[in-house]
Amino acid sequence: MTPPRTIFIDGERIVDSCTGVTNTIDASGQFLIPGLVDSHLHLRSLSNLEDLTSYGVTTALEMNCQNYTACALFKGHPGLSDFMSAGIPVITPGSPHANGFQVPADHLFYPSSDPDEWVRNVFGNNSDYLKIVSEPRGPSPLNQTAVVRATHSIGKQAMTHAADVNSFLEAIASGTDGLQHIANDGLLPQSAFEDMKRQGQFVTPTLSLFKLADANPILWTLLRGFQWPNISYANVQANVATLHRYGIPILAGTDAVGALPINATTIIQFPHGLTLHRELGYLVEAGLSPAEAINAATSVAAKYHRLTDRGVIAHGLRADLLLLKSNPLLNISNTLDIARVWVAGRE
Repeated sequence: MTPPRTIFIDGERIVDSCTGVTNTIDASGQFLIPGLVDSHLHLRSLSNLEDLTSYGVTTALEMNCQNYTACALFKGHPGLSDFMSAGIPVITPGSPHANGFQVPADHLFYPSSDPDEWVRNVFGNNSDYLKIVSEPRGPSPLNQTAVVRATHSIGKQAMTHAADVNSFLEAIASGTDGLQHIANDGLLPQSAFEDMKRQGQFVTPTLSLFKLADANPILWTLLRGFQWPNISYANVQANVATLHRYGIPILAGTDAVGALPINATTIIQFPHGLTLHRELGYLVEAGLSPAEAINAATSVAAKYHRLTDRGVIAHGLRADLLLLKSNPLLNISNTLDIARVWVAGRE
């Protein structure tokens, strides 16, 4: 935190000074941080954006778009969280994601699929980045690498789902930009962290998802299609702690979906907005300082997703701001002590 200062909002931007000020807010004794970024979530309705905004999450990064028309409807709502999205992800026939989520046949990536054509289609439909799902019976290492190369050839970023050791290692080897989730079935080898560091990769571990699944084991059957040996939240925490020790960029993301129906009688609540604040607490429990956890949802998230117009409080950037009544550096839970929120200058 800097010493007390005056922040000017002119339209959608933060500026050093301006004339004709029409509204002055006395925030003495309060704490201003950048609007938060949830780097991994899934939206179902406009009310999800409203929930995010009310909790100071001013940027929402969708990691799976099965319908380009529907995803476009979340974009461009003044006063609500800014929305960006992956396209239809690379999921292969017979994989847990294909079976568990009943992915249509024409949305699947086959051994005969052309990586370059797939990438052109994803970004031709206004996607902001590409998503690959690395999992048992998922795309081969060769296919993963080919898709990543095709993505990089047009200057775009690839994100890869990977939640077990073997799939995580395949994702690292592919050269993907951002690894989504973390291995929970064992500890990653030292070489994995060295490779990620050397290749400039970042990780969005989604501790909230693993915490939720740890309390509701039925989730793993839904997400992975079968029982998985040796999974534990302790493995997740240990792998994130090692990421931190190696200085690998860690981003805050939740995988939040809102209300998650498990079966005819069970619905698990995985709320948008609130869950990101919980994620910051889980990151602190895994070894990050409160400042580092906040950075994971602000400046670090913006930097590694190439969002150069946000993430810090500086002249010329978007006025995405979260005003807190209590100091979050003393207790990370104070990010929930919200006084006001601005999205691109709109309170």
